[in-house]
Amino acid sequence: MKKKAVVYLLVAVMAMTISGCSGKSAEEKSSEAETSSEEAKTTEADTVEDTDSEEGSEELELLRKYVDVDAYIAGEGMVDANVSDEISEEMQVDGHTLRIGMGYDEVLAEGFTPTDDAFSQEEAYAVAVTCDFTTDQGKTARLGFICEEGQTVADGVLYSVNVQQLEDTDETTVPAYSVMGISGDTTIPEIVSVLGEPYQIEDPAWSDFLNVGFEYNCKETSRYLTFYVNLDTEEIVSATLEGYAE
Repeated sequence: MKKKAVVYLLVAVMAMTISGCSGKSAEEKSSEAETSSEEAKTTEADTVEDTDSEEGSEELELLRKYVDVDAYIAGEGMVDANVSDEISEEMQVDGHTLRIGMGYDEVLAEGFTPTDDAFSQEEAYAVAVTCDFTTDQGKTARLGFICEEGQTVADGVLYSVNVQQLEDTDETTVPAYSVMGISGDTTIPEIVSVLGEPYQIEDPAWSDFLNVGFEYNCKETSRYLTFYVNLDTEEIVSATLEGYAE
């Protein structure tokens, strides 16, 4: 599912700040402009707008500590110059190597077991389907598979590997992982130091926390590496490697 870029939050905040309540006529806006600032502050609409502006500003100011926010604004959420020359096709999970493009049986042979016994019979043509898998150490990772038309997951190949460290996740179920020098205890400054600034910054609508996604895209191959991070704690909350093998 396509995620919302942080830059659109900025645009929305700026639009509200400049024009006031949406859907009002030019005459109404002109009339409001003549109203004293003290009276305007007492209205419920202005209270909501002020709150939204402050929240957006907080997120963007935190982002400025790590990346060139202005470059993402100019690029509508993306910076072409930040496209990566290479994104690894491998991710280490609980000491096992998961490689994009490996067969379903190969994944099972690495000690991963689907939590849904019927998952292998799902069709995954054109769009990858996912399922939680347990490792041989009892930890959980979400794996996605894709296959040819008319085939099932059992005939397909690995498309994505996702490890979640969300705020409400039981830490005892999170597997150890490593991908391109990044692991579960890596912080935002270290991510940027190792991988550079991301190609795209994404803003999840499902989180009440200051979480954003740092997405790295490969220049030559359809492969993507995304880390959702908490801007306040600088910690990773999820890591996803996805795409196609060469």
